[in-house]
Amino acid sequence: MGDQVPGEELQVELITALLEITKGKIYVECERARLTMRLSKIKEKNGDTQGAWETLVELQIETFGSMEKREKCEFLLEQMRLSILCERWIRVGIIRNKITDKVIRAFKDLEQTYWKLSAKLFNQDEKYLELARGYRRMVDIFDAEDSKKNYMANAVVAAALTEFDIEVNGLFQKFLNEDSKMLDGLPVFRSLLKLLTTHELIAWPLPTKIHSLLCAFQLAGIDKPRPVEPILKDRIVQHNIRVIAKYYTHIKSDRLARFLNTTRDEMEDYVSALVSSGQLYAKIDRLAENGKGTVSFQRPESAENILDGWRGNIEKLLGLVDGVCHQIHKEQMIHRAK
Repeated sequence: MGDQVPGEELQVELITALLEITKGKIYVECERARLTMRLSKIKEKNGDTQGAWETLVELQIETFGSMEKREKCEFLLEQMRLSILCERWIRVGIIRNKITDKVIRAFKDLEQTYWKLSAKLFNQDEKYLELARGYRRMVDIFDAEDSKKNYMANAVVAAALTEFDIEVNGLFQKFLNEDSKMLDGLPVFRSLLKLLTTHELIAWPLPTKIHSLLCAFQLAGIDKPRPVEPILKDRIVQHNIRVIAKYYTHIKSDRLARFLNTTRDEMEDYVSALVSSGQLYAKIDRLAENGKGTVSFQRPESAENILDGWRGNIEKLLGLVDGVCHQIHKEQMIHRAK
């Protein structure tokens, strides 16, 4: 109806009047929502992105029972897109949570848009684990082979930028086992996964070929990507500290700093951050070894464990005493028999 009215200004006036008339009338809620979408697009076309967002975001589209699921998803995705343009990130997260995986997976084209918009949100919130999972899902829903490889590479890098925990390690193993064939065509990213899943020290900078590619890497679909190099360096150093803690109970601060290729102050910052996040136990004694300091990765035993160990040792000792007594009695009986 609005398209038949000549002139954009008249269309806006007509749409505004219709929106006012249909306000609060539930039996025309779908038609009113479509008019709101049209008004929003007109405002965005004229450069009023903020006005377009304010117009569309007021719709509680998820409550419209008479609207088809696909159309609901289209409205919610448009609200997400405009919220991202206006940098209303909290609102983006709220809207995203209104779209369930079960519903969006029924519409492949909309799911592609959904994950592209979600990637922007995850990057903004520095949720690299969710970002990696999102890129991995894009591998499944895009058909072009180049797109699949691109998103697989992005998934590996995003996972590598995530602070290590059990979930991240599981994702590394999943990539290496289930996506082995695809990683054959991405040797640099396979090498990165191998390094991060091996209990060995990783030299920083990385080998030249890997280092140059990864440090220049930009995550796909991100408008303002963060530099990969400083974050990746942090993850490599954290990996090396976990490896050292696996093989050392105590180590001199200077030696640990040399292993990590950092200064002592930087080493202490890294160790403190890992301890604060609960990834490992460590204590730094700056006064030990003539003021050079040591780092201890040995967790002190609790009183209960000490008592349990003492009880076990006592039981072992008593068992040995009983054995000796038995041998003595045996020798005495043999002697008497003779």
